[in-house]
Amino acid sequence: PQADDLLAIWTAEGQGEALGEAIARVRGSGAPLTLKDLTVNGDDLVRAGVPKGPAVGEILRALLDDVLEDPSRNQRGDLLRRARGHARRLGSDTGGGGPPVSSRSPDGGPPVSSRSPDADGRGGVLP
Repeated sequence: PQADDLLAIWTAEGQGEALGEAIARVRGSGAPLTLKDLTVNGDDLVRAGVPKGPAVGEILRALLDDVLEDPSRNQRGDLLRRARGHARRLGSDTGGGGPPVSSRSPDGGPPVSSRSPDADGRGGVLP
């Protein structure tokens, strides 16, 4: 809405036509532009094992950055994998003291902790 107001002012001043066309193209593309446009939300991240708290918002913002860079990344499974990777990095940024991030195993079995290595030694969670 605020962008529309600015665009109206610029258009009235004779400077907004090209910008208006660019905005229309972006909006018409269906590309995700806000957190609400992501295929996951905070509840999804918590269910996937991301600890509740400020990290959820931080991870959602990082996911939006990923998706803004490449809109094809806005796939639920891909975003959940990326969220777990972001959560691991956030934990290591604070000395690794945060709670382990868990996820369902690929075959739908019991949760796999990021602190217990699997066969490839990466903690059972895909990046």
